[in-house]
Amino acid sequence: MIILYLIIAIVYCLIFEEYIYVDFTAKYTLITISTYLVSNVLYFRKKKNIINFEFFFAISFFAACFLTYFILEEGVGFAFFAFSTKPISLVRGIALAMTGYHFYLCGLLRAKEINPINLNNGKQWLNISRSAANWANWICLLTFCCFLAMGGMSVLYIYSGEIERENANIGLLLYWILTYSVSIFTSFASVDFNASKSVWFNILKLNKLFLINSTIIVVFLFISGYRSQLMQIVLPLFICYNVFIKKISIKVFFTILLCGMALMIVIGMTRSGEGIENNVSTIHYFRDFNAANASLGFFVDEVERKGITGGSNYIQQALSIVPFLQSIIGNFVDFNSFALPSSRFYTGAFDTESGFGTNIIGDIYYTFGLMGVVIIMYIVGLFCSSLSSLKNKYIFLMYLIFTGNSIFMARVELLYVVRMLALGCILLYVVNLMSKKKYIL
Repeated sequence: MIILYLIIAIVYCLIFEEYIYVDFTAKYTLITISTYLVSNVLYFRKKKNIINFEFFFAISFFAACFLTYFILEEGVGFAFFAFSTKPISLVRGIALAMTGYHFYLCGLLRAKEINPINLNNGKQWLNISRSAANWANWICLLTFCCFLAMGGMSVLYIYSGEIERENANIGLLLYWILTYSVSIFTSFASVDFNASKSVWFNILKLNKLFLINSTIIVVFLFISGYRSQLMQIVLPLFICYNVFIKKISIKVFFTILLCGMALMIVIGMTRSGEGIENNVSTIHYFRDFNAANASLGFFVDEVERKGITGGSNYIQQALSIVPFLQSIIGNFVDFNSFALPSSRFYTGAFDTESGFGTNIIGDIYYTFGLMGVVIIMYIVGLFCSSLSSLKNKYIFLMYLIFTGNSIFMARVELLYVVRMLALGCILLYVVNLMSKKKYIL
């Protein structure tokens, strides 16, 4: 199957380089979407477990890369003005996404796969104590209190237009979500569940503070209308239930998935606080992905005009992976001399108050060009497959965070996820250290 994926990647690479000329039409879009769907069906058809990063990333990547034609046909909507006016750039942007995605699939298949992790053989290598779970949950609650103290409630008023995004404390919200991700893992890994008992019986065995934290964060994110952030915590919960308590059947999973998608649509239609939006098209429900679709053509044009950054836009983000290192280096280095991160550059180009985010393919292309997209997406595939194979508590936590960001990842810079993985592992180490259990360390 790798050969098939390579052939598809090469064809779209030739389209990108304009050796094969293609018009920006519905036919090109539908053929591309059909090819994408077939590639994913071939990959997932033999997978015993689809509650994983690959499945949710495939959905997100589709929405972030292949809706351009339909958005432009509608003619209005969020970030509509950000789309390139050059049809060939739109064609090349879609071709670039297909090239990157198929090298990612090659990376997934190239890595050695082993049986999915299960509860029966998991406890030996997890080694998480109830004390560690307590510490993780207290840190999560403390982060929430800091979030509120620093004006976190303002996040609830962003979509109603009562407050601008840059004036809301979005950064600390993401850290709160990260601490909750660690508390999910430690809480589930520290309990002996009974798969023969009911769902509620097993849930009530979880750390009581974890249940309080769960209620607070789910309700807060639901009210705020931040669907991607809500998925960042819901997906790890599903994975932990699937691993530690009872395997979720395909039928139940797709039932939950369809209900969840309906709920996400309702949240999107009501989060402005002005009632349910009426008389909208189907594509309107995916408007959060408009800017990500537009960014592909934008960065194709930008690299054609000015060339790639060569990685200078990643320097600040790379330094931020290690706590306080960015501030220390900033005393000696002028970061303004480096290229802007792709999300800031993209948003700033249109002088808009709404954060556009970016597209992971556009971000890599803006940084390292076509070869960067090919190599890095292949490495992402290798990395993802490795995370789901290695038996280590830190690796498993990374996989939870990685999967939690699967819906988000297609619309952010590459190093955002890397930073969350590193900080999550640091936090887990601190929690283990504070729990004073010698065998954990």
